[in-house]
Amino acid sequence: MKLFPTICYEFAVMLCYLGNILAIRRFCKEYMKISSIKEKWFLFLFFSGSMAIQIIYVIYPVNYLIYSVVSHMLFAVLLFVLFQAELEKKIVIFSMLLAMRTLVGDFCSSLLTSILLFCHYVVKGEVRPVIQLWWEECIIFGLSYAAGILVIYWWASHKMSFLDNSSGRGFAALSIPFLLFIVVDDINGLAATRGIFFRSGGDWGIYYDQLFSHAAVCVFAAISMLAAGFYIAGMEAVYQEQKKKERYQAGVMAYQAMEEQYHQMERLRHDLKNHLTGMQGMLKNKEWEKLGKYLERMLETGAIVAGEEATGNKALDALFFYKRKLAEERNIQWESDIQLPGSNCVDSFDLCVLFGNILDNAIEACERMRSNNMCFIKINAKIVKKCFLVEVKNSTDLKKVEEVRHTHKENPEWHGIGIQNVEDMVRRYQGVLEMELKEGVFSVSVLLPLVT
Repeated sequence: MKLFPTICYEFAVMLCYLGNILAIRRFCKEYMKISSIKEKWFLFLFFSGSMAIQIIYVIYPVNYLIYSVVSHMLFAVLLFVLFQAELEKKIVIFSMLLAMRTLVGDFCSSLLTSILLFCHYVVKGEVRPVIQLWWEECIIFGLSYAAGILVIYWWASHKMSFLDNSSGRGFAALSIPFLLFIVVDDINGLAATRGIFFRSGGDWGIYYDQLFSHAAVCVFAAISMLAAGFYIAGMEAVYQEQKKKERYQAGVMAYQAMEEQYHQMERLRHDLKNHLTGMQGMLKNKEWEKLGKYLERMLETGAIVAGEEATGNKALDALFFYKRKLAEERNIQWESDIQLPGSNCVDSFDLCVLFGNILDNAIEACERMRSNNMCFIKINAKIVKKCFLVEVKNSTDLKKVEEVRHTHKENPEWHGIGIQNVEDMVRRYQGVLEMELKEGVFSVSVLLPLVT
């Protein structure tokens, strides 16, 4: 009779572990990359490792804290080794998943245990300090894990944009509250394995001490989950406000450049009469070389040099003129071929955000290179069927694609904002963004579906 309950219980554990691992995989794939082969290894090693730890713990009972730490380490090693993302992002995702899974499981387990103990007392008049029936343990274990799995799946379906800002040590510090929750919870679990967590000194009896122990765990888990929820919501709100600020700054820069160009044109028109009089004198004296240089200077001064960036969009023309001027001042070779979609397809402001941030990163990358003679920026934008394709290539000394998020700007709060702005803009249009680094050339490709 003992063999059957053991088999049923271990089968329930196996199903719960499998569901939990699938939910974790789903969440991790939303924010990190993993190949299909590594994904299969992740599922196999996580499942087999978890079951092995559970079996060893049942056969050779060890200190609960050791069991818990080994389980955490298994998850951490597989996540850090198999998934591709910045180290800071991995740390935060690991701590978030582990904290919420543990807190939800403990809350449901203590709550269900309290309900069952109370029902035994009310219905049968039995005063049980612990659960004695194996099928009740299976129900409690299964429902507790099911609740944790549902929470993780719900999390995976609600995109948290702040996880995209995963650069710098400051981002990794966001995991500290979640790690504290895990440590406190493990200590509570250790205390529970050694006796009743809450003791009345014998006045109430072991039954009521057990109920209050479970109530204390429920309260702690509930407060911790609320705190974690508010903390995550706060991080998301701060991130969104920061993104709005940076998006506004990008737009302001583009329109300021356009305004500057407009004023230059106005000054040229104001002095046009004097310029024409001077050129007429050079023409009469047949000073062709002097006349040619004078015309070139007029074009440059008026910012109406015939360039490759005449797109028909005033804001973008001003932006390209400004960025090209910066590139030329830094001896960066500039090449562009730009064809824009209709005005109703992509908003001008969003185009300024797209090109402005990509070109900022490209110019910054060229500036950091030691050999400025080899620096270049190539821009290609065109309509491909019903999509708008943007390709920007620039020389760089970066070794990994992820390094593009670690800008060298003076203000740390601006780190990685450019790529994040581009990613958000592409996401709003349900487009695709790809970045590639090959033989000292960094390439950014953006494909936006056009909806008229």
